[in-house]
Parts: sequence; structure tokens; C-alpha cells
Amino acid sequence: VFLHRFAKAQNYVVKKAVDAFNKCLTWRVENDVANIFNFKYPEFPAIKKAYPFAMHKVDKKGRPIYIEKDSLVDMKALLKATTMERFLKYSIRDYEFLVREVLPCCSKAAGHPVEGMIMIMDFGGVTDPISGIFYDTCMKLMDYEKDYFPNLIEMMFMINTTMWFRAMWRIGKLFMDKYTTVKTIVLGSDYQSTLLQHIDAANLPECYGGKCKCAPDDCMNSSAGPYHDIYAVSYTHLRAHETEADLVCRLLLEQK
Repeated sequence: VFLHRFAKAQNYVVKKAVDAFNKCLTWRVENDVANIFNFKYPEFPAIKKAYPFAMHKVDKKGRPIYIEKDSLVDMKALLKATTMERFLKYSIRDYEFLVREVLPCCSKAAGHPVEGMIMIMDFGGVTDPISGIFYDTCMKLMDYEKDYFPNLIEMMFMINTTMWFRAMWRIGKLFMDKYTTVKTIVLGSDYQSTLLQHIDAANLPECYGGKCKCAPDDCMNSSAGPYHDIYAVSYTHLRAHETEADLVCRLLLEQK
């Protein structure tokens, strides 16, 4: 499944997929990603308060839903609690946790391989442009996903955006990587029906037009989903659900 990400991102051009995979392997060694879970991050509670995010249940395809409340991001508090270097390292750890733990749990629950997540970015009517450190951080995280965890984000919904934001997006996407733009849907305040096309109402927080109230205060604090009690799922289980496309891709890459 991990190798399939690179083949899919490179339109199944084997040489490009192998080159991208080898680049990723080099990066993983340089950043000691194999031992990333040893990285301690005691500032996490303060970070989550300054940068509100959560994993919450799954969509209709069994993919985990990641929600980020960008309108509430407090970069001053974030930088007071940690450094950008440590925050980015934690983000690598989070990506790795998704691949190693969350997606296998979702695959087991869905009965088929789940290779990525969907992302909801709530801009809450923010009128100021995303710039400065926050913009640089977002771009860095998108580069990590594109280069080292390709197709981890399969769909991205930007909601509660202003008319100004949407106008700037239409211009900006002309200069952006197609990899990012084709899976990004930018919406205003009338986003509910679009989200419900992809997410069952029972799995979408009430504040976003769904019916979920899995936590008395805020669904963002529940981590509800098949990954709530993480446990190891064997590679053998995933192989049992391997599709023909997965098989061809894996065998070609393993010949390298």
C-alpha cells in the first residue's frame, strides 16, 4: 500500500515512482523516521490549543477525517510553546502514525485497503490572507505530504472561506501544483451539502451540518473512529485485500 502511493502519484510510470520512492527512503534515513515515535512532545496540549485539529470518525469510503480550525490558529502562542523545527518534526511523526497505525485500523474496519484521509480546513470567515510563518508552515507540510507521504490526503475541503479568499484561490491555483489543486474543493458558508455527499451525517460533527455529538463539549476532543483504540494490524491482512493494481505496482517496484 505504501509503495502504491508513489506509483499512483506518478501516474504509474514505474521509473518516476521508483525515483520518488528512493528519494523518500533517503529522506527517511536522514530524518531517522524509523524511530520517530521516540520523539517526545510534551508541549502537545499547548500546541493543540494554539492550532486546533482532530481526527474524527470516517467518511463514506472508510477514510479518516482530519479537521483543522485554521481561523483559530494562534501563531504567537504556537511559537511560544514550541519551535517550528519541533512542530514540523511532530508533524512528520503524525504523518507516520497515520500510515503505520490509523490507516491499517480503518482498512480493517472498512474491509478494504484505506490509503488516505480527507481533510476539512475551516477558515471561519478569515479575511486576512494566509501569510508569514503560518503560510510557510502550511507549504512545508504540503511538501512533506506530496514528496514523502503521497496521496495521504485524498480530498481537501476548505470551508467558510470568504469571497475574497475564493477569488484569490482561483488566481493562485493557476500557479500551483496540479497534485494539490485537483483534490481541493474551496467552499463558502454553504458547504454542508457538499460535505454530506462524502460523509454520513452520523459521522459529521453537528457544527458542520451533521448529527454527531460524540463528545459533550466538542467533537474535536473525542478522536472517535475505528482508530480510537489503536492496535496493530498485520501486513498480511492488508495483502488479503490487495487489488490487481496494487499487486502489479508492488511487484514492479520490488524488482528494483
